[in-house]
Amino acid sequence: SAIREECAQTCAAIRPKTESEIEAALPEAQKKEKARSEETVRFETVRAEAQANRQMSEGRAALRAELAAQRDELQKQVFDAAREKLAAFAAGADYAPWLEKNAQHIADMLGACTLYARSADLALLKGHVPAGCTLAADDGIALGGLKAVSAAEAADDTLEARLKAQYGWFLEHSGLSIEF
Repeated sequence: SAIREECAQTCAAIRPKTESEIEAALPEAQKKEKARSEETVRFETVRAEAQANRQMSEGRAALRAELAAQRDELQKQVFDAAREKLAAFAAGADYAPWLEKNAQHIADMLGACTLYARSADLALLKGHVPAGCTLAADDGIALGGLKAVSAAEAADDTLEARLKAQYGWFLEHSGLSIEF
């Protein structure tokens, strides 16, 4: 009983000191814990924002790729239709006069040159070759038109080259740009 009483007295003497130390240390511990929890919240917020940005960026890239594929398909359809119309033009009655005029225009620009045309078009140009020019076959010309080579320069004025030159114009003016 004496030992218990002595322990109780010792505990009673220590208790106020312990409580005062706890009260003195508690605000500092709370301050540190609050700072640590705020840092954790800040870190998790930044991480969540980065993940959301990454997912948004991936979504935009996927959407941009899908839109680009759709635009490419539309462009292909437009240029396939134009290619068909050019083939019909090259098979029509207006093609021979156009080809003669085109040959003269090239000769005016290049001077003496060799004009290259499809084998099928050689007959259309016989007797209509500009002075100083020669005529040769080039079956690499798909739709029609002419290529020319002079001593100084070369020209590609084929229907395929003219069509290909329209790709940039089409993308710029079609309203099919991909911006967001």
